Amino acid sequence: LFRPGSGSKLFIWTAIMQLVEEGKIDLNDNVNQYLDFEIPDEIVTNNTEDIEPITVMDLLNHNAGFEDKAVKLFVLSKKDMNPLGDYLKENLPARVYPAGEQMAYSNYATALAAYIVQRVSGMDFAEYVDKNIFEPLNMNKSTFKQPVPEEIEAESSYGYAYIRGEYRKADFEFVQPYPAGSLSSNAADMSKFMLAHLNNGFYSWNRILETETAQLMHSQSFTHNNDFAGMAHGFIEMNVNGYRVISHGGDTRMFHTGFYLIPELDLGLFVSYN
Repeated sequence: LFRPGSGSKLFIWTAIMQLVEEGKIDLNDNVNQYLDFEIPDEIVTNNTEDIEPITVMDLLNHNAGFEDKAVKLFVLSKKDMNPLGDYLKENLPARVYPAGEQMAYSNYATALAAYIVQRVSGMDFAEYVDKNIFEPLNMNKSTFKQPVPEEIEAESSYGYAYIRGEYRKADFEFVQPYPAGSLSSNAADMSKFMLAHLNNGFYSWNRILETETAQLMHSQSFTHNNDFAGMAHGFIEMNVNGYRVISHGGDTRMFHTGFYLIPELDLGLFVSYN
């Protein structure tokens, strides 16, 4: 089991699109409609003009306009973890760009989307993903729980830090806004998730998305310029050797990961290393 870091975010976006498909979320809605606290409609550099509210789509496109911080992204132990809602309320970042205009990668915005999944579904985010993504795809070695459950702990890979002339095994890394980076998984399980997306939501006689929803999710949802790659409903677009790639990277302090799909070639690549 490796730690894909921000590759975890693809499960948030898939969950959001599942709830869009069910009519429980509208991508164009103000996020405050789904929260139990309010994100102010004000920007630190310009408080005098009318400011557009942040939409759910802005979260997927990483253009909600939030300042991003590394503070409290990782904590030392389980006892230092706070409930997701408490973390989001206590660490609300400043809005530094108008919503929908500037791509600025945001762990906070992504965790906020996971909290919306939690509130709309009535289930803890980890429980929601277990039931609606991991189970139908038979991803039985994948978990958002920290630390991993006892029954699969022995299969965990660990990072190693070079300290005073030798490599030393590092402790398990706890991610505070956990949906944004706490996944533990292996290549076999991640291949099932890749195949489901390459097959427009279908894998092993189960569906996690309808064909139309999957195709929408894989389509471009934001770019700064038509000549540039952009975002695809949470996937990061890349243009490589004439092919359109939808992807996501991921890093913790001890693991580094890449997740790449080339729909035109029906090809997926997942690589993770410590």
